[in-house]
Amino acid sequence: MPDQATMNPTCTISRIELSAPRRKMYSVYAHDTHLFDISENTLVHFALRKGMSLPAEAIESIKAYQAFDEARQQALRYLNGRPHLESELSVKLIRKGYDKVIIHKVLDYLRDKGFLDDARYIEQFVQEAIRAGKSGPLRIRQKLLTKGADRGLIDTALLAYDDAFQEEACRLLVQKKRAMLRETDPKSLRNKLGAFLQNKGFLPHIIYKVIDSDA
Repeated sequence: MPDQATMNPTCTISRIELSAPRRKMYSVYAHDTHLFDISENTLVHFALRKGMSLPAEAIESIKAYQAFDEARQQALRYLNGRPHLESELSVKLIRKGYDKVIIHKVLDYLRDKGFLDDARYIEQFVQEAIRAGKSGPLRIRQKLLTKGADRGLIDTALLAYDDAFQEEACRLLVQKKRAMLRETDPKSLRNKLGAFLQNKGFLPHIIYKVIDSDA
């Protein structure tokens, strides 16, 4: 059965009911026929009220905005949990079934409002990794690439991880690892420590400078 919006070029809102209080969702009716369900954001955005006339194009605009608002609210819930890269957020919204055009608009909105900033995210990710001292630049780069981060932004952020920071991180890791290894042969110990640090993502010239200086 066609809805009221299809049957009549213009509809007049007869009532608006709060249908889901916890989610702040409203049902809109015209002549006691259900038109659509909308969020409080959409209700306020269009200033909908009883007695208001809605031409067909207005109804389509309301539905389009509602689709945008639903995707936006879902994105904000994700961001409330932790910061995201744009690529991460886009993938999650796609998995939720949102239209790609809507997702693009949501990302634009979040970027404009400062909720999304890939450069800031990558810089913070790198700084946290440096402070943790458990990963070298190669591993950090790979983790960010896996998340979909931009290579240029990664390169810029990793400039902060200079040789001095890498050497200090390697030195602490070597001290802990050396205490765990029961290796008496110097060559074998050097190889094992080197492989350990390479697996952590440190650069060869840093690795062997630290290992040989601590030998």
